[in-house]
Amino acid sequence: MNRDEFQRRMLDLIDPDYDKSEGSFFYDVLKPVSIELEELDNKREENIKSFFVGNHKNSASNEILDIKALEIGLKRKESKKARGYINIRAKEGTFVERNSVVTNEDGTIEFKILQSIKVDETNQAKILIEAIESGKESNMPPNSIKHFKTSIYGVLSLTNEDLITGGEDRESDIELTKRYLDHVGNIVVYGNGNYYKKLSKDIEGIKDAIVYEVFDGPKTLKIVLIDENNRTPSKAKIDEVKEYIELYRMPCAMVSIEGCEEKSLDISLTLELKDGVDKEILKEEIESKIRFYLKNMDFKKAQKIRKNEIAKILLNHEAIIDYVELKINNKFEDIDLLEGEVGYLNSLELN
Repeated sequence: MNRDEFQRRMLDLIDPDYDKSEGSFFYDVLKPVSIELEELDNKREENIKSFFVGNHKNSASNEILDIKALEIGLKRKESKKARGYINIRAKEGTFVERNSVVTNEDGTIEFKILQSIKVDETNQAKILIEAIESGKESNMPPNSIKHFKTSIYGVLSLTNEDLITGGEDRESDIELTKRYLDHVGNIVVYGNGNYYKKLSKDIEGIKDAIVYEVFDGPKTLKIVLIDENNRTPSKAKIDEVKEYIELYRMPCAMVSIEGCEEKSLDISLTLELKDGVDKEILKEEIESKIRFYLKNMDFKKAQKIRKNEIAKILLNHEAIIDYVELKINNKFEDIDLLEGEVGYLNSLELN
C-alpha cells in the first residue's frame, strides 16, 4: 500500500464535520505518518519474501540465503585453489626455492611452489604447486604449465604431466539456491532413488550415478554408474557396488546395476603447423586437452560433443596455424550423447 492510500484511509476515520482538504490541519498532520507507514509496509514485504529461498539470487554474498541454507545443514561452498605437480628437468644442484612462481603458456594463471628442492643427480624433480588465485580457471590440463615467472639458472624445462585440479569458484546464489531446493526436494529416505545414488557414491572411484526408479515394473530400479575419469567403471568396480548395495537394499527391491554407455571417438586432423614442430609431442598435448574436455561433460543429461570445442583446442595451440580438416568418426559434425552416455577418445590421427 502506498502513502496516499494510507493517508486516505486515516482521513476517512475522522469526523466529516472537520476540514480534511489538502493544507488543512488533519491533512498536514497525517502526511508524515502515511510516509512512515509506507516504509514500514515495504520492509514487511521484504521480510516476508526473505523466508522464501527462491528470492535470493542476486549476488554471491546474500547473508539471508546463507542463514536459510544453514538451517538444513548446507553451507555455501567457498572458492578453492587448484593443486598438482610439475616435473622439472634441471642441472644437478639447481635450487628451486619455495614460493617461486610458475605460469601457464600465456602467463595468465600463476602457481606458487610449495616446497624448496635441490635437484639431484637424476636431473629431475617433481614439485607440488598451488594456484595463487582460487577459482575454476586455475584447473589445468596436462602439459599446460611451461615457465617460471622469473628464470632460474639451471632449469632446462618444466611441465605438468598430470591434471592440475581442485580449483573451485565461490558458490553463487543461483547455485546455492539450486542445491537447497534439490536437498529439500530430494531427501534421502530408505529405499528411494537418492538412497541408492548415495550408496553407489559411497564406493571409492564412483563419481556419480543415475537412478531410474520403477524401471521395469513395480519395485525395480536401474543404477547407471560413471567413474572418476568420466568412463564406465571396470567390471570389478561395478561388482563392488553390487555387493555393497546388496547389503543395504530393501528386501523387496530388484536392483540392476551397470556402467554408463560409451561412445568411441576416432578423430582425424589435417593441420597447418609452424616450422620445427614435434608432431609426437603435439599429438600428446592435443589428446590430453580433448580428454580434459570430455572428462568435464555431465552424463546426467543429453548433450553434444561439439566439433567447435575441438576446433577451439586446436586454434588455441601455439604450434598450430590453422586446421585444414577435422573429422570425428569420419564426419565434420557434432556427436549426440543421450542421458547416461559419455564419449571417450579412442584414437587421434594427425596429418
